[in-house]
Formats: sequence, structure tokens, C-alpha cells
Amino acid sequence: MSGSTDILLDDLDAINRQFGVITDLLRDLLEGGEEPEDRFEDVSDEASAAADTGDLSDARNDGTVEGDINVAGIVGSMAIEYDFDPEDDLIQEGDRSLDFRYQTKAVVASCINTGEITGKQNYTGGIVGLMDLGRVGNCENYGAVSSSDGDYVGGIAGASWGSIRDSWSKCRLSGGDYVGGVAGLGATLVNCHTLVTIDEGSAYLGAVAGDADGEGTVSGNTFTSESLGALDGISYAGRAEPVDFDALCSTEGVPELFSQLELTFVADGITVAVVPFQYGEGVESLPEIPAKKGYSAAWPDLDYTHLTASQTLEGMEDRMGPCPPLPSPPLPERACSLREALFAPTQLVPLYQSAGRVSAAQIAPYPPGVPVVAPGERISEKELAYFRKIGYNSTDIPVIVSSGGDF
Repeated sequence: MSGSTDILLDDLDAINRQFGVITDLLRDLLEGGEEPEDRFEDVSDEASAAADTGDLSDARNDGTVEGDINVAGIVGSMAIEYDFDPEDDLIQEGDRSLDFRYQTKAVVASCINTGEITGKQNYTGGIVGLMDLGRVGNCENYGAVSSSDGDYVGGIAGASWGSIRDSWSKCRLSGGDYVGGVAGLGATLVNCHTLVTIDEGSAYLGAVAGDADGEGTVSGNTFTSESLGALDGISYAGRAEPVDFDALCSTEGVPELFSQLELTFVADGITVAVVPFQYGEGVESLPEIPAKKGYSAAWPDLDYTHLTASQTLEGMEDRMGPCPPLPSPPLPERACSLREALFAPTQLVPLYQSAGRVSAAQIAPYPPGVPVVAPGERISEKELAYFRKIGYNSTDIPVIVSSGGDF
């Protein structure tokens, strides 16, 4: 009996030690094993076209969005909270505890943003702020996107480690580092097309992306720009390459809004005019700003003869008070006598398009009401710069039509 008891105790001791080994293995797995994100597989690119859990489609935002971090017109972030699953939308694979694998899907499709998006910190995008995973497809952004103190600003996504496909971006962008037409930082970017202007950025700037993650796929992207490269200033044939605007608008599936270029003139919160134009060309004339008692106003000082991007222009108003000192006007070159100018044939042209022409009338903006150009004097860029500085840039003037080529 004593021998049997000893054997039983030895067996129980061995079992106890084995439980200790198993416990140590479990503790190691829980505390020092693989990272939580390694247990998730993103299957968004494999998702079917049918609507299902994890899908957002056909959403549209036309309003202004302002926020701190992860700011966008449609979705702030596409990511996983690893500590819990509040939506209970993860698919479990595996039937043993501590050996779970999860598949996750997040799809944003056929969404449009036209509103202005403004963030304070990182990750600001037209459609999505931050994409840790997921797929964005067939989306469009036309609203300006900016971050006042942050990096990662993109026309579609601020930063993306998922995939962005078949999307269109036509907007103005502004931020710190990593500013791009599709994404500030992107991974998989396929068949996306942009016409963007980067008003402000420090490093890693691109018409397609500020930079690309080497583990992703970049192919079939095109853009039109006179100053930007595709990825961090460099373009790549077949992957991210420049094309002219006509070719860009001939791309299969181009949205109607993408191919329309126009200037929207706004004064005192009211749209005064919407003027269409052709890429690289100008507008014939600027609309008059409605008078407002006690104020003077002018449109922004731009080159209205060569336009490449749609934008909204606010009439700049100044409360009228004591006239500030004005700079001295330049001295124009005389091209012909006063008599010749007054009797010569003339035509009306917009003042901002009159460089090199000979004036057929006195040009005396008020205030101060002092003639800057007299009949027979040639209008140069110096005079036009002076007119812009004092806010006199929205009128037509008569100029001489020369038959002999002397003027």
C-alpha cells in the first residue's frame, strides 16, 4: 500500500510540474508573444461589391469640417481598437484559445466630398483622415484640405496603409510634411487621378503622394501639374506619371465635376459669380464687387490670364477711414502724342490684360484720383502692379488699335 501511495504522489508531482510548464508557456504567449496587430488580416481588397458589414458607400459631404486629429469629410479613421471589439464585427478563425486569428474589413466606396476640411494636427484627408487598413475606391474629393500644425495631408486620405483605388482628387492642399494629391503617405495606390495645388508644405510633397510605403503597390496613377512630381517630387512611368489636362479628362470613368474648372467669386458671404475657364487660359473680365457703404473692396491679386485650378475667391474688404499713404505711381513711357491717342481707333480690354498696350484715355483710380496713365502712354507691368496694389484691377480700358504697327 505504501509503495502504491508513493507512485501516486510521484505521478501527481509530475503532473503538477507539467502544469507549471504549460502555465509558463501561456504566460510567455500572453506577455511576450506576437503583437496584437499580427493577429489581424485585412481582407478589404478581397471584399465583394455587395454591401455588407464594414461597408460605407454613396455618402456625400458638402459642409465645412474642422477638427483636431484624424479629420476628414467622410471617415475620420479606419483602424482597429485592439483591446476590445465594441461593434462585434471581427471574424474569428481557429478553435483553440490563444490561437485566434481575425479577419477585418473596412470599405469606403463611391463617396464624394466637396466641403473644406481643416485639421489642427496629423492626418487630414478629403475622404479619410487615417487609414491603418481598409480600402477606399471610386471616391472623389473637391474640397480644400489643410492642417494648421500637422503633417500627413491628402486629397483622399491623410495617410494610408490600406489601399486607395480608382479615386479622383481636384483640390488645394496645405500642411507640414507629407502632403499629396491622393495621400500624404500611401501604400497601395492604384488608378487614381489628381489635379491639385499645394499651397503650403515642408517636405515630402507630391501630386499623387508625399511618399509611398515600399510594401504597397503604386500603379496606373496620373496627374496634371506644372510644378509637382508624383511621389516626393519624382514621377514614374506607368506608376505615377504626368499627363496634360485633356488626356486626364479623357481617362475612362472621369467624373463630370473633375473636368469642370471655374472661379467662384464671393463677396460678403454671397456668391457674386461663377466663371468657367479652360486649363492654362484666363477669364475675360472680373465681376464687379457689390458696393457696401463705408468699405472698399478688390478681388485677390492673381494672374487671371493663366489659370490651372478651380478656386473660390473672397473679395477683400477694408473699412474706409483716413486714406493711408499710397506709394508713388510709376512714370509710364510715352508712345505717341496726346492728339494721336485721342483720334486713334480704339478697343476695350481688361486692365489686367493690357500690358504693352498704349492707353487711349486717362487712367486715374480713385482714391486718390491722380492720373497714373495718360492718353498715348504705354502700360507696362510696373503700372499694372501699382494698380493691383491699390486694389484697382477690375475694369476695362480703351487702348489704341494700331494699323501701322508703330504702337
